[in-house]
Amino acid sequence: MSSSRKPLIRNSSHSDRPTTMRNWPLFVFLMCLVLFFYIFYVYQAQGATLSLANEEVRQLSAQLSLTKGKLVGSLADLETSSSEKKSLTTQLEDVSKKSEECMVSLRNTKLRVDTLEKDTKSNSDNYTKLQEELAALKVKSEELQRNNTALNSLVSTQDQLITQLNQTIGIIKFEKEELKNAANLSPKTEKPEEKKQEETTTQTHEKAQEVAKEAVQPSTTTPSSTQNPVGNLEEKEPENQQEEPEPEPVAAEPEDKET
Repeated sequence: MSSSRKPLIRNSSHSDRPTTMRNWPLFVFLMCLVLFFYIFYVYQAQGATLSLANEEVRQLSAQLSLTKGKLVGSLADLETSSSEKKSLTTQLEDVSKKSEECMVSLRNTKLRVDTLEKDTKSNSDNYTKLQEELAALKVKSEELQRNNTALNSLVSTQDQLITQLNQTIGIIKFEKEELKNAANLSPKTEKPEEKKQEETTTQTHEKAQEVAKEAVQPSTTTPSSTQNPVGNLEEKEPENQQEEPEPEPVAAEPEDKET
């Protein structure tokens, strides 16, 4: 049995070839096997890296699409922002113009306020002056009212005095006419009666003087500076009226002499 089997590795004695040539196929087989496993390992590693690279490419493509969408949105936003920028610039110009106008109006209002303050001060001064003048005028008006009331009372007293004097004058005229008539009709023997009549006339004159004095006394007591000349006139009037009837008997004497 052992003789029938052939050994895998032949001895050098059985072959004429050298030993290096005998191990060469095994070495080649082992090298091929190593290369195969190496290539398979490299293939597997490269496949994994390739799949990873494909996934990265897919992710990058997705990110690229997203970035493209974002870029489009950003461009739209840029356009809208540019339009808004233009509108904001126009609004800024309008606001600046309005601010300048407001500053000008503010200056004008400040000037107006200053002028109004000056006017109010002057008006307040004028108002105080006018109040003082009004108070003085009120005092003067009160004085004038008092004087007016005094003058009215004086006028009323003067009217009463005038009516009384008119009555006395009428009585005197009536008596004068009676005396004239009596002087023309009576003879010289009736001179005592004429004397009696003269006495009666003098009594009436005295009564008239007393009435005039009584009327003059309340008028002189009224408190006013303007009443004194009026009182003097009233005092002068009864004197003139008293002096008028005195020449009556003198006028009657020549008539008696003629008779």
